[in-house]
Amino acid sequence: YSRQPHLVKSFLPPEEWARYMVVDPGVQVCAVLFCAVPDPKSPHFGEYHIYDELSIQRCSAARFAEEVEKKMGHRKSGGFTAFLIDNQMGRQSEIGTGRTVISQYSEALEEKEIWSYETGNSFIPGSPDIASREEALRRWLEDNPMLGRPTVKIHDRCRYLDWEMEKQFYKKGPNGEPTNKRMGKDDHAVSCLEYFADFEPVWVSPKNAERENPILKF
Repeated sequence: YSRQPHLVKSFLPPEEWARYMVVDPGVQVCAVLFCAVPDPKSPHFGEYHIYDELSIQRCSAARFAEEVEKKMGHRKSGGFTAFLIDNQMGRQSEIGTGRTVISQYSEALEEKEIWSYETGNSFIPGSPDIASREEALRRWLEDNPMLGRPTVKIHDRCRYLDWEMEKQFYKKGPNGEPTNKRMGKDDHAVSCLEYFADFEPVWVSPKNAERENPILKF
């Protein structure tokens, strides 16, 4: 990762671009990335833009939904293609009630009438394959032969993601040689980006959005 050429000046994605939300839930830190896939007529087609973010300290499901609602604005009801989540953390259960993090987050979104037209109030589980996720992001960071530039573009308002990306290092072996395993520290937003890259998102016309909430239950 390098700020040049991966970091770009922030701008609001056009209405024609498909939008996705990716969540890495957590009580201490909940990271959320808002991502956009340019439409085929755009000069940015083939790129993936990370245009906004949230880093919520001491997060609850209710606070998560409140902060997401502020970011989404008028697009909160069907203006996004899909929501993704860290499935390992999302499936953890609350002591006492047995309710999963995903169910709590989904219910909080439903209360705020926040839904996407592919996943409703719920989420697509992110891949548990760490190696696959890391490789997918590495491909995005490299120059795309078809574009002549990297695939991923991080908007400069995403300060937490930018900060985390610059702190990603690989562990060293007993003799000091580098390994292929990351340190696994300060990587909440980075994990979201890996989930998004591994998901291989596609452009879907916002005009295809259903105007009634499909309400998918986990």
